[in-house]
Amino acid sequence: ASGEEAVEIGERERIDIALVDMHMRLLTGLETLRRLKRLHAAAPYILITADATDELQQNAATDVFDVLSKPVSKSKLVSTVSTALGEAYEDPNYLRAGGL
Repeated sequence: ASGEEAVEIGERERIDIALVDMHMRLLTGLETLRRLKRLHAAAPYILITADATDELQQNAATDVFDVLSKPVSKSKLVSTVSTALGEAYEDPNYLRAGGL
């Protein structure tokens, strides 16, 4: 999917969380997440990239929950998603309780 498709989905449907790759067609992942955040401010957003520079971390700091560097381990991904959902919806056991 493209960033534009993600934004179109966000305009039609509720978003609980979004994980987006930085490098996509037309919109970057960060641009996509910023547009989604305007539609769904409470949802956590996670940016995934092979180019996780300090500059990107700083640029994304106010817009995303975390920036993950590729390759992302399964345990890091699960931990980040679980923490993001728990913090966003104020329940540290969000996934274990079947929140989604």
